[in-house]
Amino acid sequence: MRNQLFKFYLVTLAINLSVTLLFGFSSSITTYRPDSEWQLLKLFSTHFTHHDSQHLIGNMLALGLLLHLFPNKLKTIIYAFISCILATAVYAKVMNVGTYLGFSALLYCLPGAYFYHLIKIKKTTEAVSILVILFTYLYMISPMQLDINNSWVPMTSAHLIGFFCGSGVHYLRSNRPITVIQTEQNPISP
Repeated sequence: MRNQLFKFYLVTLAINLSVTLLFGFSSSITTYRPDSEWQLLKLFSTHFTHHDSQHLIGNMLALGLLLHLFPNKLKTIIYAFISCILATAVYAKVMNVGTYLGFSALLYCLPGAYFYHLIKIKKTTEAVSILVILFTYLYMISPMQLDINNSWVPMTSAHLIGFFCGSGVHYLRSNRPITVIQTEQNPISP
């Protein structure tokens, strides 16, 4: 599994670097703003757009660290990222978010999925530790002040959306009904 996660990291890093090299930092071509053209495409591309090199490097280092600390099945991570992109897009549209860019919502899918894994295997102390770290970061360490001139400032709701998407996807994937196929060698008894 670690090998798959490392390949996933490299692909994700390549996507983020490609978007940056092709369009630059805080590009109006890739950053979501409600008054711009191509809004649907930008609701996707904005997750791979960064404010500056520090923002990009911080997010990519965080991705590597979180993949290592909170390993999960690759399919779970991919589904969590997709659901997070969709949920963040809905949130941005419904709440009329002025500008949104960055990878943070997707990053929080990883501890979210691992959180549910810990709950499922009854490691409550570790699960609560993840919540304490998450909320400490969101409300005490991370710069949460709204600054119109600095559009990359993390949006608390995006982090929470990522966390809940990760938890939700892990829950759905681990609690899906098991399909039993009846064969002649393995008859199903009533």
